[in-house]
Amino acid sequence: MIDEIVREGACRMLAEALQAEVDAYIAPKTLMSYLGMLHPRA
Repeated sequence: MIDEIVREGACRMLAEALQAEVDAYIAPKTLMSYLGMLHPRA
C-alpha cells in the first residue's frame, strides 16, 4: 500500500518535472514566432 502511494507520487513528480521542461523549451520559441509575426522582416 505505501509502496503504491510512493510510486504514484514519484510518477506524478516526474511527469510534472518533464512538463515544466517542455514548457520551458517551447515558450521562448512560441514567443519568438509570435513576435516575428507581429514584426515581419523586410
